[in-house]
Order: sequence, then structure tokens, then C-alpha cells
Amino acid sequence: MGAPAAMLDFDGTLADLFSKVDWSGLLDALGELYQQGGVPAPVVAEHRHGGWGLLYAMYAYTLDHLPDQAALLQEQAHELIHRYEVARWKEVRFYNGATDLVASLRHRGLRVGIITNNTGQTMSMLLAGHRIGTLVDGIIGRREPTRMKPYPHQIEEFLARFSCPPEGSFYLGDSVVDMQAADSAKVAALGVVTGRATAEELLSAGAVWVSPNLRDVQRRLQREGIPPRRILDPPSGGGGERERPLEAVGPLRAT
Repeated sequence: MGAPAAMLDFDGTLADLFSKVDWSGLLDALGELYQQGGVPAPVVAEHRHGGWGLLYAMYAYTLDHLPDQAALLQEQAHELIHRYEVARWKEVRFYNGATDLVASLRHRGLRVGIITNNTGQTMSMLLAGHRIGTLVDGIIGRREPTRMKPYPHQIEEFLARFSCPPEGSFYLGDSVVDMQAADSAKVAALGVVTGRATAEELLSAGAVWVSPNLRDVQRRLQREGIPPRRILDPPSGGGGERERPLEAVGPLRAT
């Protein structure tokens, strides 16, 4: 077994991509794409404000009702999202402390990865020429909806690729789905309130602790070390760990 992993979300955690994307226009474009592909307008409208739920819902609908179209529509949807993600990529700025944090994790001998619902293409463009791009061991980006956060597959794939044990590994993110993915993958979930979720929301979703910014994350890890995973309380009357539905929350966002 190799070294533990330090895995980080991208948008809202290391950098601000969210504010550079025309999300309303993207939702309209996705709706048009699905309708042209044969999905009834009322079905699209039902999930129009469902965040990543739109992608999940259309994936499930097309598999059930348009199986011959499902793969092509999802490929076209991912390409469409990518185009909106990178339309203003040169304006994306990394948060203060991002490079120092990643460098410190690498210096500690951890396997450093970016686990994101953005595409690998988007990450390649944003990290090209940036020091962070030389410090990370791997990037696991968006694929089919059932393998995206809040599902654990991306984190599990990184752990398997580099033979990292879940014990002693962590995932840092700014959203509820980040905490859910980390919890499901059985690694420590660490929160930072540089995105849209509050500290209370992150703690409720399973964060071991929450920091106000990346410099505080670095100081806390240096002072306290990597914490053990927090096991959520099971529901009353039940045994074992608490189960949570894996569903996206909030507006469509590349978390």
C-alpha cells in the first residue's frame, strides 16, 4: 500500500470558476439539446432547476426511454458543459494560499489529486503553466453522472490508481456533495467555506472540521495532522453507519 492521499475539489475550493460560467445560458442550452434528442419538454422543465440533478435525471430518462440515444446525448451534454466552463477560462483566479497548500501536501509525501465534476479538458486548460499543475499526481474529472460526486467513484479511482489507503487520506471541498463523496469513499471529509455552502451545512454533511480559507487549512493540517474520518451517527434504532441518499443539491455547478 502506498502513501495516503490528499485530494481536493477544484471549483469553489482552489479557484473561482463558478462566477465565470453563464449557468442560466447553459441550462437553456442543455434543455434544448435534450428536447432535440427526444426528451419531452415537460420532463426537461421538471428538472430545469435541479442542479446536477438535470444531468442525472436526463441520463436516467434516456436510458429508460431513449436507449439508442442515451450515450450520444450524454456525450453531447458533457461537451456542451465543457464549452461553457472554459468560455472565460483566462479570467479564472486561484484563491489565496492554493499553491502553498498544494505544495505543502506534496512536501509531506502525500499523493495529491484533484477530484472534480469539471472535465479533465477543463482542468488541463486551467492548470497549464500554473505551478499547481506540476504538483498534483493526478486529476479525476467528470464522466457519466453515476460516477460523479456525490458518488464515491472518483475518489475511489484515485486511491486505487496510486494504491493509497483510505485510512489517513482526506478530501477537501466546499460543497455538501464533496462531503458526501468523501464519506461514501470512507476518507476524512474536510470543509472550507470558500464556496457556497456554510460551515453548518458542511459539518452536517460529514466534515470533520471546516476552515474559513486555504491558509487556515494549511496551518491546521500542519498543527494537527490529518484527522481520522468522522463516522456519522446512524439513524435511531438502526445499527452501523448512517446511510444518506446520494443526490446533488443547489444550482448546477461544477463542484
